Amino acid sequence: MKAQFEHISPPDGYSIHAFEYCDQVFDAPWHVHPENELTYIKGSKGLRYVGNQVNPFEAGDFVLLKGNVPHCWKNPENNSETAHSIVIQWKDGLFPDLPEFQPIADLLARSSHGILLNAGLFPSLEKRLLAIVRSAPLDRYILLLDLLKEICKLPTSQRICEISFANELNLQTNQRIEKIICYVKSHYHKPVTLSEMSALCNMKEESFSRFFSKTMKKAFSTYLTEYRLAMACKLLIDSDLSVAEIAYSCGFGSMAFFHRKFKQHRQSSPFNYKKKFLDS
Repeated sequence: MKAQFEHISPPDGYSIHAFEYCDQVFDAPWHVHPENELTYIKGSKGLRYVGNQVNPFEAGDFVLLKGNVPHCWKNPENNSETAHSIVIQWKDGLFPDLPEFQPIADLLARSSHGILLNAGLFPSLEKRLLAIVRSAPLDRYILLLDLLKEICKLPTSQRICEISFANELNLQTNQRIEKIICYVKSHYHKPVTLSEMSALCNMKEESFSRFFSKTMKKAFSTYLTEYRLAMACKLLIDSDLSVAEIAYSCGFGSMAFFHRKFKQHRQSSPFNYKKKFLDS
């Protein structure tokens, strides 16, 4: 099992770690680090895990996270697109505690919920991010400051989690959560019981339920349903399967339950959700 705490070391002379990632898949496990992070997805699709939320992602996904918010991006096992991202990471204290920097401090405080940004609102975003990656130390600082200044001006920003999730998680907790994430990813299409999950973590059922609820701020059954809905959303967009085929292939044993939960979490019927993307 990979260590879930990520140690980040900027190059000598830099306070900001910035890099471009390109590989077959995003292979980082569910992890935390004290650094704040901007992640822009240049290529590939899959599921984005931030705090206790699981949502589909695709090229153009642009997320700001405060330090110690657990996260990862996962590609499907049959991924055929190159996983490509640009990542910028920096510690609290990078910007002085001065009135001029208060908007950025407020922005980072909000990012403890995770913030999904509209990449389309930033002209030449990819070019600007790559300039940060390739710049000298002082230029990197100035370019990041300029980008954060623009983010602060956005009239609204979409929270990813309804609750703050900037938690310090120990290694054992991270390893258990990574096990759970991997197991759900492989078994979501069929019944998943509390007994098998508790056995996976070498815990009693009641202990597992308390552990998961305390760590993820929701019951395991809720997490499993939301994961299945995220997979259903991906299939509604990417496949020609019928709504019923998608529901059953994602582990929903009842169409009525699927429709009720889909509308509750996506404020739309599955059919209208698919139509919205076909018409866009």
